[in-house]
Amino acid sequence: MGAFATPAFADDTADVEVKLSGTTIAAGASGKAAFASLINNSKTTTATGLTITVDFSDLDTNLVDVVHFGGGCNEPVDSKLICGITPDELKPGEDFDVPVALVRKNVESAESPGSITISVETETTDPNLKNNTVTAPVTIGGNGPDLYVWAADVPVNQDGTTGTLQPGETGALVIEVGNQGDRAAGGFTVTAALPENATFDSVIVEQFPDDFAGCEFTASEAVCDWRDLPLIPVDQDESTEDDVFSAYTFALPVKVADDAEAGVNLTGGLAVVEGYQMSERMLARRAPQAVELPQGVEGVLAKDADWTDNSDEFTVFVKAADGNGGGGGLPVTGVQAGLLSGIGLAVVAAGGAMFLISRRRRVVLVTPGDEKPTA
Repeated sequence: MGAFATPAFADDTADVEVKLSGTTIAAGASGKAAFASLINNSKTTTATGLTITVDFSDLDTNLVDVVHFGGGCNEPVDSKLICGITPDELKPGEDFDVPVALVRKNVESAESPGSITISVETETTDPNLKNNTVTAPVTIGGNGPDLYVWAADVPVNQDGTTGTLQPGETGALVIEVGNQGDRAAGGFTVTAALPENATFDSVIVEQFPDDFAGCEFTASEAVCDWRDLPLIPVDQDESTEDDVFSAYTFALPVKVADDAEAGVNLTGGLAVVEGYQMSERMLARRAPQAVELPQGVEGVLAKDADWTDNSDEFTVFVKAADGNGGGGGLPVTGVQAGLLSGIGLAVVAAGGAMFLISRRRRVVLVTPGDEKPTA
């Protein structure tokens, strides 16, 4: 049988795709941040002038509302939010998330509130408009933890934007996990798989073994198993003084292959999180403490209220050739050195849904036409 030919797009076009995840809210949760992932499938062209439209005309806002949070979007018109994004560009292969805050008006109701539709437009010519719009049902799920994972594109600059690595250079893969459900997870496991021509830097791992305790590495995969590290629901994370958290961040060292082609970004990286069930003894405690499992005791994977946000893709950005050579095991410098040296498992206390939203990647929503973002 013959195969369908892949359409050939002009070099000056950018196929921007939008995906939507995390629209199921745990039964007892006050709401959550769903995420629209914007992906530039072009290998050569940066998409500019991006505009996002959140259409909630099919959502019963007496049950669940889309919050107009902190500026960044025009006032809703006909149940639509139109939002600009800054920086208003999406580099080839780039994948970043736009938060959509879903807040329950009636936590007692289990009725399905409807659906939301996300669409993206760009000033750059888009040759495939079929993947510019996505609709997903907003549903009320069961009780349980609702874990999410976010993996930043590699590397991260000091200002939070995405940088580039030269062939042979090492940078940090920064990952965040959190719990937006109504039950605690007794612990979690994160699996990170790298794209071709990227490996985990064994020299860094051996140099800082304590920073990567709990992680097992192969060349292209890391499995970090912290089954004794609880994740409480963000709704219950009311104190910064205790030692339990609703979100954690950590970093893993990623090296671009010495013979990787300069200027060709490495797409297809994937991070996945799974939660472990909280024991009945720990559930009975108001603020569960991290515990060490006895020898021979295994954790049981928890049923997640919404599996759609348990994985996140990421890209490793490779610098274009500049005529100065490069590669060959360049030193780790700048923010990468700070992230990799002594980072360990950095815990981050989340103060609520809006706090989670403010920490998601580098996306800032602004009213179209504004020159400066609204904080």
